[in-house]
Amino acid sequence: MKSRVIAAVILVASVAGGLQAQDVETIRRVDSAKREARAPRPFRATIDVNWTFGINGTEFFQDYIGLLGGTARSFETPTGVSFAAESFQFDNIGLGVMAGVYRAIMRESYYYDPALYLIPTAAAQTISQNIEMQVIPAYFLIDYFNTRRQFTGYIGAGLGIASVGFSWVETLSKSSDPNNRNSGVRYDENSIAFAATIRTGVSLGFDDPFSSSSSAAVYFEAAYSYIPFSAPVFSGVGRTLPFETKRTSENYSFQAGGIALKLGFSILMTAGD
Repeated sequence: MKSRVIAAVILVASVAGGLQAQDVETIRRVDSAKREARAPRPFRATIDVNWTFGINGTEFFQDYIGLLGGTARSFETPTGVSFAAESFQFDNIGLGVMAGVYRAIMRESYYYDPALYLIPTAAAQTISQNIEMQVIPAYFLIDYFNTRRQFTGYIGAGLGIASVGFSWVETLSKSSDPNNRNSGVRYDENSIAFAATIRTGVSLGFDDPFSSSSSAAVYFEAAYSYIPFSAPVFSGVGRTLPFETKRTSENYSFQAGGIALKLGFSILMTAGD
């Protein structure tokens, strides 16, 4: 009888101990979850200088060369700047915004000789062309960035819109020929276009943090942006030609984005609720 009582006491004690251990583990998990929920979320801010390659408008430059006698076939590679800010509410997944600005320019001066063309469009004149495309894209971003590493690679994508301003000014020398064209502003308008981007890069953190809650890094990034833009940018020039050309009154399509290489500076901060 006595042995049975002792066995029962041992059984009750072991069950109670097991329940207590489970309760302690449950409490520990709950506390850990609460601490995680209250833990500061990383916030990353960046600024960079960038160069965009591949901005094009194939049909526009074909007509520019064929009708006006120009020699340029593309815009110069523009230098731009961009800014971004994102919060890491999920583990290593950042959500944020990015905006930038760059200006693609095409400038040239040349002598137009009507004797070289089967159907001349102007008298013998010196022509200076100044064409500018200003692009201001803005994106909503999603990035994968390991906030716990000093040196880390990252990838991301974004969708948004872009303001695209296109201006074209022609300056022509004076001529007494009745076929001469006069100087003037040919086009100067702004449009809103769809914008999308994908990007990847590497972030190299400095050895010494600014403080216990912030650290700085430099980063190198390659990105591709797709910004389709179309407008009747040739219409003003078309009205100065001695004959009507239907195509010049229609829209010309451009890819206002391209492949961008970026060099930037970032700060990763931890801010509590």
